[in-house]
Formats: sequence, structure tokens, C-alpha cells
Amino acid sequence: MRLKLLLWSFVLASPMVFAAKITSLKVDGSIVTFTENTAKTAAVPACAAANPTKWGLSLTTDADRATYSVLVAAMASNMEVLVESAQKCVNGTSLDQVKSVEVIPAPIAAVTPQGFRIVAVGNTSSNGGSVIKTLKAANGKPYMTSQGQGRDSYITCNELSVPYKDLCLIN
Repeated sequence: MRLKLLLWSFVLASPMVFAAKITSLKVDGSIVTFTENTAKTAAVPACAAANPTKWGLSLTTDADRATYSVLVAAMASNMEVLVESAQKCVNGTSLDQVKSVEVIPAPIAAVTPQGFRIVAVGNTSSNGGSVIKTLKAANGKPYMTSQGQGRDSYITCNELSVPYKDLCLIN
């Protein structure tokens, strides 16, 4: 029982961090101020009590400038970030100083072949060395006939996972 209480005390005492999106970003001289779309879940240092929803960093070090670049990229890409507090304020301000920022990438959507559409299907036949392509539209009427003049693009329907083995006109 004591062990359970001890474990729960560590869980409750440790700062919980949730990903959030940056809603505002301001640079004033060498001080960067930003806010997120959710409230901070970790304890705010006493010096930042006046601005409990804002984060800050100074652009005086290379590490802080790199952090600023990460923030700009995350905001421009509409990605979520995890921000960790340094548990102190940015020098001369009442802003909670950023210790680290982690960008959480958005899930990648499945790629679909939206650039192609099947407008007609047909068969090929050879007539004295030239290939004749006769296609029918979805309504069954002739769509077009091309005699290899190179103005139409054709691929096999098998390449598009179409359940028949004729040609498809790609428009």
C-alpha cells in the first residue's frame, strides 16, 4: 500500500505535458513571446505568475535562436509542440523561460492517385502494323478512335487496379 501511495505521489508531482498548437508569436527586440491553444499543465514559476499562459525566450544564444526557428516552423506548418519550462523567467521579464521544444508531426495522409481518371475503356488491335485503339465511354457509345498519332495517353487498366484487362484512356 505504501508503495502505491509513493508511486501516485510521483505521478501527481511530475509535470504533465500535452501537445498544443502555437496561437501567437511575437518578437520584441531580443525577446520572443508565444502562447499555445491550451493552458500550461506544469507549474508556472513564481516570477511568471503575471503571465501564466505565455512562454518566452531570449534570442541572445544560438540555442535560443534555433528554438525560435523551430517555433516559427511549427506555427507555419500548423503542427503541435511540447514545451518544457526551465522553471525560471527570461531575464528581466515575467515570461516562463522555455527549456525545450519538441515538434509533433501531423500524421501523413494516404497518397491517392487523384491526378488520373478513367474516361473510357477499350481493346487494342493491330491492322497492318498500326495499332488502332477503339474506346467506349461509360454509356457504351464510342468515345474515340486513335491510330497511333501520339496525342492520347494510354496505360493498361492493370496498372490502375481496374478489374478488366483492356486499355484505359487517361485524361
